[in-house]
Amino acid sequence: MKKTTQKFFNRVFVLIFIIFLCTSFSLLMFLPTPIWSPKIHFIPKPIPNLTDSNEQFFQSIINACIFAFNSHFENCKFSDEFLPSSKQCRDTFGFYSTIIESIETIYLMHLENLSTIIKYFLQENFDCSKIGWVNRREFWSRLVGSFIGSYHLSHDPFYLYHAEKCASLMMNIEKKRKHPFPFININESKYKKRIWTNGTSLNEISVGIPEFFALFKITKNQTYINSANRILKTLPTIKKEKKLPEILSIPRGFVATNMRNVDILSINFYRNLAIANNIQKSGKIVKILENMEKTLKVDLNVNFSRFIPLLDTYPYSFKFANQYNLKKKVIELYSSPEFKIFKPGSNFQISGFTFEADSLRIFLRDVTVNNDIKMKTLIMEVISESLNKLKIENGYSGISHSNSEKFVFDKIQHSNFISQWLKVGILLDRSYPDLVNTAIFNEKGHILSCDFMNKKSCDL
Repeated sequence: MKKTTQKFFNRVFVLIFIIFLCTSFSLLMFLPTPIWSPKIHFIPKPIPNLTDSNEQFFQSIINACIFAFNSHFENCKFSDEFLPSSKQCRDTFGFYSTIIESIETIYLMHLENLSTIIKYFLQENFDCSKIGWVNRREFWSRLVGSFIGSYHLSHDPFYLYHAEKCASLMMNIEKKRKHPFPFININESKYKKRIWTNGTSLNEISVGIPEFFALFKITKNQTYINSANRILKTLPTIKKEKKLPEILSIPRGFVATNMRNVDILSINFYRNLAIANNIQKSGKIVKILENMEKTLKVDLNVNFSRFIPLLDTYPYSFKFANQYNLKKKVIELYSSPEFKIFKPGSNFQISGFTFEADSLRIFLRDVTVNNDIKMKTLIMEVISESLNKLKIENGYSGISHSNSEKFVFDKIQHSNFISQWLKVGILLDRSYPDLVNTAIFNEKGHILSCDFMNKKSCDL
């Protein structure tokens, strides 16, 4: 009798177990996984300490971020950028730029569901060692810079791991050459130069130094300082009242072209070194900066927009005579009701609009340090105008260069839209004055450090 009863219960147990397995399998096969679904309707977590007067603005940029990110993720998650009208994808940089560069902004907006989706996507799909041809400047400023900034805000070692791994891979390739090349293939350990210059500009050589210094500040790993110093040693020796070379020939390293006037190459070179010096003081960098201040002339009558990056080096200040007038001209670009920034014609010397925000970041500290309500209103107005004016079907578009005042969409949702443009908007919230006052941004607006005012971290 006991054996019969035991057999009965054994059979019942086996039957229940089989039913459980079948049910579980059915659930896994046919039920959606809401956490990772890109089509899920996200409800953003409210930002703390919003004032009633500004709540509508902050909610509008949060909604724009969700809309733009979802459109990109649903259509082009394996590419860099998205063409909203045609739903085509654009491989501009080679490393999921929109997704990776959006992490800081999404974190600042407390969009936890989106943050989780991004991390899961990267865990499943991103491997720096598999990256093909990339522009060296974009690799350091957009990719590594974004991972550093994401780590500062989240303290998640996942992002620091990727920042260090990507940096290490690039270092291993570049240590084989005296001068860095502008284009690198990470996967194949190859590099190539620009045909038209037969060399590498000082601007391209200097990128990466701010990120090296930032990684050293975080990890205390001397390797990063050594790598930065190795690059600095390749720069020409500065002699009294002599101008810097603009381009170094590869592979010999002799001077190909001297800097005559301030152009976009020399300006970005100056900005990179000024940002690097903000993070880690360097005697050689200071000498180069001072030499450039003495020898380069800033003529605001010749395409003043190219000089805007000179203002984006806080707390290091480029001491030139026209600094006040340059800030005044930038303010005029953003002032209502004209909003000249969205009219890229020859009259305003703006070559298109791609949501680059260096010209907005320079005024963030005026808002937080000086409590400049007028400036805060100006920034909010121009961002709001962009959301209204540049919204197209399925996303937001930049503006093409035009020789007239005619408004022409470029039909590209640039990675800068979330990573730079909307980030400036959310940093206007009064929860973030300490972050704004202490953060050191790289040229693409990613947070490299919060150390220059003896603040130990970028805690919010």
